[in-house]
Amino acid sequence: MFLSIYNFIFILILPFILSRLVLKSFREPLYRTSFKERFGFFKRKDSNRDCIWIHAVSVGEAVAAYPLINNLVNRNLDCIVTSTTPAGKERVQQLLGNKVQTAFVPLDFKGAIRRFISNNNPTALIISETELWPNMIAECQIKKIKIFLVNGRMSKSSARTYRNVRFWTKGMFEAIDYCGVQTPRHKNRFISLGVKKNNIEVTGNLKFDIALPNINSGAVESAKNLVGHRTVLLGASTHEGEEDVLLMIFRDLLFLFPNLLLILAPRHMNRISRVNSLAWRYGYNPELFSKTDYLSADKNILIIDEMGLLPSIYFCAHVAFVGGSLVPLGGHNMLEGVRAGCPVIMGPFIENIEDIVRDFEETGGMSIVKDASALKNEIKRLMLDSSLRSQMKMAANAILESNKGSLEITESGIVNAINRS
Repeated sequence: MFLSIYNFIFILILPFILSRLVLKSFREPLYRTSFKERFGFFKRKDSNRDCIWIHAVSVGEAVAAYPLINNLVNRNLDCIVTSTTPAGKERVQQLLGNKVQTAFVPLDFKGAIRRFISNNNPTALIISETELWPNMIAECQIKKIKIFLVNGRMSKSSARTYRNVRFWTKGMFEAIDYCGVQTPRHKNRFISLGVKKNNIEVTGNLKFDIALPNINSGAVESAKNLVGHRTVLLGASTHEGEEDVLLMIFRDLLFLFPNLLLILAPRHMNRISRVNSLAWRYGYNPELFSKTDYLSADKNILIIDEMGLLPSIYFCAHVAFVGGSLVPLGGHNMLEGVRAGCPVIMGPFIENIEDIVRDFEETGGMSIVKDASALKNEIKRLMLDSSLRSQMKMAANAILESNKGSLEITESGIVNAINRS
């Protein structure tokens, strides 16, 4: 009954979904190439061979799932990875190359999901973090495709929403064959929604086990050579409104630190021209990373306009602000920063990663501020006190060390579930 109502509503809103994709395609042309794939018209090479379908929504999920996918490929398991966004698909291709095949995830209505499954014959579906879709789950269950959730998290508000419609959604959670979650708090929420106790375990967060870039790698060396001996403030994974704040703060900071360089790494590459124009409007002389191999003294804004560079850029920064947190988007992964030894600051909107962030904040491994004014003061405090930055790094390293091992637990849980008859 629930699926019938869901599918009826989905068909009604389908024109709006397609219109939205068309509008997005004006900003990101890759959306234009995805329409057939959105309806399940994708067939992998060697489609007669069994495969594992892995769904990683966007960049964050793709990066987190990368070590697991790589290990599964090394076990000679054929993998197809779907993403919702062009950025996610590009990141998978960048990380894994031709080790896997990539596609846009089909829209969640019965025909598209059935067509995708029929074309690609997956024996298991691995979902990263929270991307649960009723038809995707139901069709996999009908076809006896095992369903795994990895790096699972469930916010308090999302759990409340699901509980309010538990009569309709309980079956979806009961269908999960293996559920690896980040914390005991998340485990309790998933169980309350219908996941069977025997099918769930606390694995920790896969993002703790992502390999750091080699400090002597070409990307790190290029970034360090470009930056030179300048003091660096990094705005990482920023969104609309956050660059404005950083550019205003930067004006005051220049009086204290005349050689200061602000590096802006917008979350979405389609916003590069907007951020570049914004910097000019504030009276600065910005430079794009891809367009230069030398920064003159008058170039005090550097904009990262290529995917995959952020982990290397963190090694050059004295202090980093991680975005999606001064605007109500729930915050982005800050682990890349602390693992590179960079003091990290975030705003108050951290719902997406609250469990992780609070551990670091409580032990002094990072800072959380309430608004733009507090952000400016915290940046000044950290910039002026190298011993404080060192203390923050030591505290962060202790948390990182104590949380390693999620990859091994998750991989073992999946392999055991795949082999389970």
